[in-house]
Amino acid sequence: MVAMGLNIRSFTKSLFILALLFCASITLNASADAQLTKSARIVLKDDQTRFYIGDQLYITQDDDKSLSPNVIFNRYQSNLRGIRSTNKLINLGLTNSHSIMAFSLTNNSLTEDWYLNFGRLIDGRQSTVKNVKITNILTNETTNIEPIDYKNSIGPAVAVSVKRNNTQFFVVSYEQEGGFANTVKPYFISKENHHNKGQN
Repeated sequence: MVAMGLNIRSFTKSLFILALLFCASITLNASADAQLTKSARIVLKDDQTRFYIGDQLYITQDDDKSLSPNVIFNRYQSNLRGIRSTNKLINLGLTNSHSIMAFSLTNNSLTEDWYLNFGRLIDGRQSTVKNVKITNILTNETTNIEPIDYKNSIGPAVAVSVKRNNTQFFVVSYEQEGGFANTVKPYFISKENHHNKGQN
């Protein structure tokens, strides 16, 4: 009887320890997921006009243009994400002619039509863009820069469509002219605000 009591207490203690370990595991995983979401995902909402994303993306230099969007995505999944940008104003470097930006985007707003703008002059953008392409990895759609916004004060912009309550992964190919300080300050702005308030 004594041995049986000891076995029951030992079993109960083991169950308690396992329960504690299980709870700790769930807490750690939830914390890790929250940190990843906070650090690597851009979220569009209805409470702002502009969403600056310079400190929420990864940059890879690709001067010989050898990296396709799918290669960048595969590298991203393998934790080879490039250099994490930590500032909203990004300096791409005087000697880097071609840069790739990668990021995850969640649309929690009521708007599906957006523009990715690379910064107004008053934002500190000095880069003169030569060519920009943005690829949605999940839909395999690629959009080029709109000529109307090529070199004006609003800044070069690319139309982007993101379904509501949906997360997409984007790869941006950015080629600059060079000869100037290659700084950009990318942000998302709704299509309506881009056309109506872009100069403000």
